[in-house]
Amino acid sequence: MLDLAGFIGVVAVVALTTAACGGKKGGDGGAGAAAVKPAPVLAPMDMEAAKSFCDRSWPGEGAGAVDWAAPALKELPGTQAAPEPKAGWRWINFWATWCAPCLEEMPLLAKWAAALGGEGAPVAIELWSMDEDQGKLAAWVRKNGATAAGPVRWVESTAALSATLTKLGLDPDASLPIHALVDGNGKLRCVRMGFVHANDYGTIRRI
Repeated sequence: MLDLAGFIGVVAVVALTTAACGGKKGGDGGAGAAAVKPAPVLAPMDMEAAKSFCDRSWPGEGAGAVDWAAPALKELPGTQAAPEPKAGWRWINFWATWCAPCLEEMPLLAKWAAALGGEGAPVAIELWSMDEDQGKLAAWVRKNGATAAGPVRWVESTAALSATLTKLGLDPDASLPIHALVDGNGKLRCVRMGFVHANDYGTIRRI
């Protein structure tokens, strides 16, 4: 049988042990703690690949990171509204129905998107039209929209795109096509001025 001093010692040890464990089973910090969803962890950009493909590139974090600030868009009557982009990498292609190189590279963009998705690096292609003629753009969408590389959006004006390029330190009068790569955290990572080539795929995989 424990004497009084021994009993007090046992109680003290139990109290200290309970306090050290937080006084709760499982040590989960309490049922009221809110779970915080972390931002996607992105692999570092291969700067050599970016230098060879991009006219300008940016890091995904830190002082040099740049949020993607899209030019204003407008509704394209007579067509179904483009779906909102999902989380993940986005490839924004500025193009026009009158731009032959733009149309020629579209099947290549679709092929790349499928290949990247198969390799576990999905990217969503978005076609941002710079057309001024609403009728021609609407006709193109009705004819090709179902099989296009991605949803079609309509940029408000040439001036809107020029303003975006100027803010990025790029030529506001650059010719189409123009490509912008945006990561899953909404950071602009790469801008390429001009069309792409089939042999660029190996470089794209490394960016």
